[in-house]
Amino acid sequence: MPTFGGMIIHAERAIDKVIDIHRVRMERKDFHNKLHNLVGGGTASPEEHRKIREFWDRYTKTDEVFQIFYSKVNGTFDVRYLPDDLYYTVLDPFYNDRHAFKFIDNKCYYDVYFPDAKQPKVIAKRINGFWIIDWKIVSSAIVVEKCKEAQCVFLKAANNSCGGHGVIKLERDEV
Repeated sequence: MPTFGGMIIHAERAIDKVIDIHRVRMERKDFHNKLHNLVGGGTASPEEHRKIREFWDRYTKTDEVFQIFYSKVNGTFDVRYLPDDLYYTVLDPFYNDRHAFKFIDNKCYYDVYFPDAKQPKVIAKRINGFWIIDWKIVSSAIVVEKCKEAQCVFLKAANNSCGGHGVIKLERDEV
């Protein structure tokens, strides 16, 4: 007989699945609308529309807006153009664990994930509100002292930062 906790976990998974299905539908619809506006609302010819339906209907319900867009960009019509909404909302999540992204994206662990890669010298990391130096918890006063020992330091958020966005440079006298 299932336990109460087990039933709750099962219910939570079912709810998550329904939410994911709804999220995918909404993302695909939103993406479609943006692309439709981008191509100026153009349509495929009746023959192109028929070919698109013959090819894609066996896989999924899709719209010709992607074939129109890529045909305009490339100058060649091809029913095999993979609809971006399908890629980003179905294929990409299927092959990539989106729940793991927040861990993989966290730059505090890059030295663990990529130990042989050339990386900048890290003075300290802030993980879950704790200052870490050499994988030991330290006080903020120690972090400030370590930063003052350097000519200059660069501060960068560990998550959701890329391409140099949000990087702050501090000279020794600014620490």
